[in-house]
Amino acid sequence: MNDDANDAVASEVIRLVAEVLAVDPLQLGAYTRAEDVEGWDSLALVRMVFAIESAFPVRLTLAEIEAIDGIAPLIAAARRAVPAG
Repeated sequence: MNDDANDAVASEVIRLVAEVLAVDPLQLGAYTRAEDVEGWDSLALVRMVFAIESAFPVRLTLAEIEAIDGIAPLIAAARRAVPAG
């Protein structure tokens, strides 16, 4: 997988998370953790997962969802859906 695809995936995930949390995407990054963002609660997480699954052809397991503690795991899940190339 090339770096441009990785950057595009990360940017889109950050955009989606920012939309769910109603914050400026510039306030978020790949290493932003749930406790760093006001409003990141279990309902917001469900909405984030739904947004990721709608934007990328990926389905997260319950175990994967329970392990999400920040944006990095969401990016990793989305990257699984991007073909290598």
